[in-house]
Amino acid sequence: MKRLLVIRHGESIWNAEGRWQGWANIPLSAAGQEQARAAGERLAALSPLRFSAIHASDLSRAHQTAEIISTYVECSPVKAVPGLRERNVGEFQGVLSSDIAVRWPHLADAWNKGVPFDPPGGEVAADFHARILAAIHGLLDAAEEDSTLLAVSHGGVIRALESHLGVRTPRIQNLSGRWVHADDGRLGAGEVFEL
Repeated sequence: MKRLLVIRHGESIWNAEGRWQGWANIPLSAAGQEQARAAGERLAALSPLRFSAIHASDLSRAHQTAEIISTYVECSPVKAVPGLRERNVGEFQGVLSSDIAVRWPHLADAWNKGVPFDPPGGEVAADFHARILAAIHGLLDAAEEDSTLLAVSHGGVIRALESHLGVRTPRIQNLSGRWVHADDGRLGAGEVFEL
């Protein structure tokens, strides 16, 4: 069996401002850097856990988080995986959540209820989910048996993965995520990881 921990990046500057990011390449805030250090310390303390590889979305907030964590768990280099990017949110990118509620109230309502929707000009949900699953299967298929991998990604990615697995975490906080296991190519949900 192979195991993969998929976690959300640390707080970014736009997270702190309440802006939707999508594919915007926004760096971590000072608080996000501290969250990444705390996660690194926590993961390093989970003896005898050893990661055989660390992967990250190619967006800076995720890659920077993974780089910080890698110094604590003594696993490098961090491998960038474009397939682990957040969903392209189209016209929502850079917009405050409060403004989305005013400009697109029906979509904001769907978001708050956990109902799938497609942001205007953004990535269609089915395409996003297919991209995420292909990336996750690619990481696990390339890993050796009994490997334990870490992937630093985004909240939307974790939600898409959980949807496929038939589980749901109410709110994906920064540096929280989910363990996934693969046995004969089949994905299964593991426990929730919280900072």
